[in-house]
Amino acid sequence: MDKLSAAKKRILDYTKYEMLNKALEAFEDLGDDEELGPADWSTVKRYIASLNDLEGDPVHPHTESEADNNLAPSNLKDIRVRLLNGVQSAYWEMLDEGRISQSTTNLLMQSVDEAIDVAPHEPLCDWKGLKSNVHFPYYYKLLQTSMFPQKLITYFTVERLENACCVCAGFLQAHRIARRQLHEFIGDSVVASTVITESEAEGEEARMFLEDVRITFPQVLRVVKTRQVTYSVLNHLLDYLQSR
Repeated sequence: MDKLSAAKKRILDYTKYEMLNKALEAFEDLGDDEELGPADWSTVKRYIASLNDLEGDPVHPHTESEADNNLAPSNLKDIRVRLLNGVQSAYWEMLDEGRISQSTTNLLMQSVDEAIDVAPHEPLCDWKGLKSNVHFPYYYKLLQTSMFPQKLITYFTVERLENACCVCAGFLQAHRIARRQLHEFIGDSVVASTVITESEAEGEEARMFLEDVRITFPQVLRVVKTRQVTYSVLNHLLDYLQSR
């Protein structure tokens, strides 16, 4: 209980490495100016612990020994939970940006919570909690060949498929973001590659659903994207007015 797993140690080492780089960047920008002159470097180091790791050249943790490249259950659990936490964080950002609604966010968040509960002994499975909300009724395709007015068909399908498309798009984007972040933190380790592969496999059904919609009802995806962009532009304008 008093030791870090290999996976957590890599994350901690990466965080320390990045903190040192960020501290150095900030000091380079602020350490000297023509009005006040230079800062006292020794005093700055005394107050900022991460600057005390400057002895020698900092080594990126991804270049160190790969002795921790094992698939121990504890390592897999740690990395799965790390990726799922990244997925949840991405969902919150999407909500703020207007890419997904509050109800869709709740649904996506619940699927992640359920997946975290079984992460110690099962591969990533947050898609399992979303499948019942993503389906393409067979009779929708028949509408394309019917005599109904196109506007009526579009309204009928958009209303019922929009939420499913938002779920799929949000799921795929969040996993893509989380995979990139995980690779940045862990590097090319076997355990990280295993979890990244699980994540990519999780998105296969979501990709197939969106492709099916794109082929059959492209106007549905256009409506979803148009609403997202409109909401985002309005948010940017609101932020601008509030800052003035």
